Amino acid sequence: MRYRVPKFISRESKIVGPLTFKQLGFLGGGAFIAFILYYLPIPGPIFWLITIASVGTGAALAFIRPQGRSLLEFSKSIFSFFGESQRMKWEKKNQTRVPFKVTKKKPLKKENSPKGDARAVNPLGKLKKLKSKLDTKK
Repeated sequence: MRYRVPKFISRESKIVGPLTFKQLGFLGGGAFIAFILYYLPIPGPIFWLITIASVGTGAALAFIRPQGRSLLEFSKSIFSFFGESQRMKWEKKNQTRVPFKVTKKKPLKKENSPKGDARAVNPLGKLKKLKSKLDTKK
């Protein structure tokens, strides 16, 4: 059977025209603050300063998306980065460690082989043996 799979699952649905619910809320919040300030007895320059700041902040939160995230999430990340401790703490987990056995090294047997023979000293063979010893922990 074939099923239809939606393509844009993570995309927010549009409520009013090209605006999502969050964008509409940010823009409406900035406009609401400006509306409330209009009816308060505030001098003209201070009113315009606060109104422009509130509407501008609402518009920035609604439309600016740095690195594909909303400005609100981005600013939370910035504040948590600068506000939290930058020290990393390493905690040792409870791991049982088997000590390895130290043995004396046996001298290599010299065979009568030509000097240019690659099989005379094969460091890759020794590495493979060492790797298998470390992997098996014997």
